[in-house]
Amino acid sequence: SDFFIKPIDIKSLKKACDRCLEEQEKALENKRLYQEVAEQNIELEVMMKKIKGLNEELSEAYIETIKSLAEALEARDSYTKNHSEKVSDYAKRIAEKMGLPFYEIKKITQAALLHDLGKMAIPDGILNKPGTLNEKEWEEVRKHPEKSEEILRHLTFVTFLPIIRHHHERFDGTGYPDKLSQDMIPLGARILAVADSFEAMTKDRSYRKALSKERAIEELKRCSGGQFDPKVVRAFLEVLHNEMEVGELL
Repeated sequence: SDFFIKPIDIKSLKKACDRCLEEQEKALENKRLYQEVAEQNIELEVMMKKIKGLNEELSEAYIETIKSLAEALEARDSYTKNHSEKVSDYAKRIAEKMGLPFYEIKKITQAALLHDLGKMAIPDGILNKPGTLNEKEWEEVRKHPEKSEEILRHLTFVTFLPIIRHHHERFDGTGYPDKLSQDMIPLGARILAVADSFEAMTKDRSYRKALSKERAIEELKRCSGGQFDPKVVRAFLEVLHNEMEVGELL
């Protein structure tokens, strides 16, 4: 506030009036800017809702594409029908038991659906061979994690390629393709390895009969610390144990 002493100085009065006008203009400008920002925020919120809706639509289409690719693979081999879906379910249960965040669980379950996609590049004669594979044939089979990675590499929204590439690594470092060991192997790949192996052991294949669930569980225990991460095995055994009916899980 400005105070004036009589007689009033005209110059001082003029300066005071100018200051009042400036402050009023600033107040009006601030009000205008506030309203402008508020309107922009409303527009931004509307745009974000639209983007969220589009992302959800893309995500749904993406999931359906993944499922279609997995079904196309399994159509070549009657012995692996529904294999990927069951592995994905096991992997999800393990990840949940280990307390992983939602986005990690989602990555693991999606990776499980496509973990064997590279087998599409393997000749049917090898894939469905009733007898034991020779070393050259095994060499072809062992390429499938890398083939899966190659097929999916150009899809920019895919974030789970390391899980697919390394799901045949062994905890002791003797797996493939990169002979990684222990924590060098992505946790998702260690989870997928257990889920994949258990589902494979409990299903008939062209070259052998399925193991009983009890026998497969014993194999998981035997291979814990060698082929498999002990923490992952423990989590999966808890999942199996906590089911009221094991048959419901399988």
